[in-house]
Amino acid sequence: MMPKVNSVAVSTLCVLMVAGCATNTPNEEDVYLTGDDEGAMLEPPAVMDARISHIVTFDFDSAVLPFDSAEVVEQHARYLVANPNKKVILQGNASSEGGASYNYTLGMKRSESVKALLLELGVNPQQIVTLSVGERYSKFHPNRSVLIGY
Repeated sequence: MMPKVNSVAVSTLCVLMVAGCATNTPNEEDVYLTGDDEGAMLEPPAVMDARISHIVTFDFDSAVLPFDSAEVVEQHARYLVANPNKKVILQGNASSEGGASYNYTLGMKRSESVKALLLELGVNPQQIVTLSVGERYSKFHPNRSVLIGY
């Protein structure tokens, strides 16, 4: 027989696991393309969804966009173009290797790389704020990255 404390803990854990499963509310639309009856691709309303990544990860000591960054950034660009009143913050992060000044500059270059791609995809420059935290939050955020936030 399980002690009362363990059965309560197990019950609580089960409830939290079920409650933590993500579901879309009826008002949320999928941001992925859908097709019509003839197979033509239709653009759905641009609504952010929890399944979209908000992190672009870079190689060590580099501000060059990785080859897969368009997958992440394109969905944000579609959202921003469809919602011109929204702003995005691009936070550049660096690892703790190197000096603070160098890492700050590298974080800013990474933010600017993501910004350039957003601009190329049609986002208004007034919607984009870039910043760098260098290595300051490397213990808390993915280092060598740009976090995309609203």
